[in-house]
Amino acid sequence: MEDTVVLTMSEFGRAVHQNGSGGTDHGHGNAMMVIGGGVRGGHVYGKWPGLAIDRRYDGRDLAVTTDFRDVFGEIVTRHMGVADARPVFPGYATSASKFPGLFAASIG
Repeated sequence: MEDTVVLTMSEFGRAVHQNGSGGTDHGHGNAMMVIGGGVRGGHVYGKWPGLAIDRRYDGRDLAVTTDFRDVFGEIVTRHMGVADARPVFPGYATSASKFPGLFAASIG
């Protein structure tokens, strides 16, 4: 299990506020789940802005507080040992300062 990381995520969330027909449209905020032997589990990572209207994106969606590439970037560099993640994420500057802290230390 120490060599395994499983990441689940959705490509979309749901809007907090109902639309005109009483449903919820695709929204911005969602959750990711990461499991594996090297993952520092038992924590909820990220910031919770709350559900107040003034804390929502455009007044209706959960605010995005974590860029998914920061989570992927940490897995690629700290778990998989890729020294330079820039080719994996073209046009995005991954940096350890953006990582959520899923792993206790870098590999090897």
